[in-house]
Amino acid sequence: MSLPVRAPERTDPFRRRRMIELVLTVAGPALAIGIWELLSRTETIDSRFWPAPSVIWDAAVEMGQEGTLFDQLLITVRRIVFGFALGTIPGVILGLAMGLFWPIRTFFMPLSTAIYVIPKIAILPFMFIAFGAGETSNMVTVALSIFFLVALNTMTGVLELDRSLQDVAKNLGASRFVLFTTVALPGALPSVFAGMRLALGFALVVVVGIEFVSARDGLGYLIWNSYQTLRIQQMYVGLAATALLGGALTIGLGLFEVWALPWKRADRQAFSLKTWFWAVRPRSFTTSTIPVVAASALALVDGDVRWGFLVLMLVASIMTHAACNLTNDYFDDVRGVDTGDTLGQGGALQTGSLGYADLRLGIAVCFTGAFVAALPIIAAVGEVVFWIALASAAAAFLYTAGPFPLAYYALGEVTVFLAMGIGMVTGAYYVHTGTWTVEAVILATAMGLLSAGFLHANNVRDIDSDRRHRKRTLANLLGRHAATREYAFLVFGPFLLATALVSLNPTYWPVLLVLAALPIAVRLTREIAVETAPVRLNRLVRQSAGLHLVFGMLASVGLAVVAMIGVA
Repeated sequence: MSLPVRAPERTDPFRRRRMIELVLTVAGPALAIGIWELLSRTETIDSRFWPAPSVIWDAAVEMGQEGTLFDQLLITVRRIVFGFALGTIPGVILGLAMGLFWPIRTFFMPLSTAIYVIPKIAILPFMFIAFGAGETSNMVTVALSIFFLVALNTMTGVLELDRSLQDVAKNLGASRFVLFTTVALPGALPSVFAGMRLALGFALVVVVGIEFVSARDGLGYLIWNSYQTLRIQQMYVGLAATALLGGALTIGLGLFEVWALPWKRADRQAFSLKTWFWAVRPRSFTTSTIPVVAASALALVDGDVRWGFLVLMLVASIMTHAACNLTNDYFDDVRGVDTGDTLGQGGALQTGSLGYADLRLGIAVCFTGAFVAALPIIAAVGEVVFWIALASAAAAFLYTAGPFPLAYYALGEVTVFLAMGIGMVTGAYYVHTGTWTVEAVILATAMGLLSAGFLHANNVRDIDSDRRHRKRTLANLLGRHAATREYAFLVFGPFLLATALVSLNPTYWPVLLVLAALPIAVRLTREIAVETAPVRLNRLVRQSAGLHLVFGMLASVGLAVVAMIGVA
């Protein structure tokens, strides 16, 4: 009788280096900011001209609350976008023509070479003469500064194409338009995007330079005017906003390039939104959105819901949750915990749909998106929201990342309870009302227990595999019998809390609608006590998430009824 041969586990010789790279990527900026803060606070450097980052942050929050920062930012973004489009589109068209047809190349080459080397800001006076002082001259200056850069890069891309491709197209009767769109443009796209990346940087520099000398608004004007009036903190805020804007535009263009050039990923499957959709595990997003909805329903009872901020909080919660899921898949695979047979993970790494670099990019994009969504709330409400958001992001990342991954040291349930219960509900309620109440804490505790229950069901399912990989969870430390009791506590506790809320304040009696979900909790507790097969327990994990959803929705409906009764 032959024994089954276990397939060798995939090893990654660059695992340690990748982890070090990720840590250093975060540690570098953090260390620089920390040293700056220390030197400024201790007056080692002149704090009047080198204010501490925390002081600059306070100035940014104040400017955000006043609306000054966002107004100037939007003006600069508008100038960059319109100027970039005005210069890039005709630049690509001319570059294609110059690459395909030698007479056009011969005619425009001396002109483009001569204009290309002129310092871009130097043509601004000529634009004033031609178009007068105003937005038109500003836009044309930006467009002209990048026009020939894009054209020359596009021409180079066309000239480097295999000539046989053009000959085949011509022999098959392709018109000049077809030759443009099916041969020249796709073949030149890598060079086009290389030119666009350079052009985007030029556009930002030129726009800020124009705002320095001729505009009365925008980030450049903010920086220069703040310098002239010795408002140094505001000057640094403008510089930081410009840097963040440049980074955001670069990331956006990079994502567009990845989408537009799928053949550059020949070693993997082509980029697909569907791949990313399933990689972030959207079915789990109810656990990060329902608490925000329930907290907003509770704020509605007090008649104080900020609907725009509700949308932004939902976006930030989803993006943070997506980043957390990608981070978990990345580090669980790096540590060898996830394999092709592992239940409940995204699977993009195991199937080869996405690679390590893709997940790192996805993590960065999701965390950045969450920060961008949270920024208006932080600016309007204050630094309390910043610290809550920072703690949530840290919990999402450090859940499986870092030298002390929380999920590997039996702290998963506690982390989820604090982040997706206490932090999420009380934080959302604070955004709406500017305060905390006992009712908010009770609701937060209930939602946190159910979130922890969902995770605990996941850990019960993975008891055997986690033990093999020395991943410590409460489930495998306590054993099945005690783990079942813990699950019962986590799913029944919220119903007791709902009853306590009504006892504390009888006007909240519609919240008892949540008792309609009690039979689900009873059934799931019975099933987890007897089921041992991971496949069947995987279904119980999904149903635990469903219990969280049903309880949260019923609580939200009940609170909405309380609000309507109060209004009536």
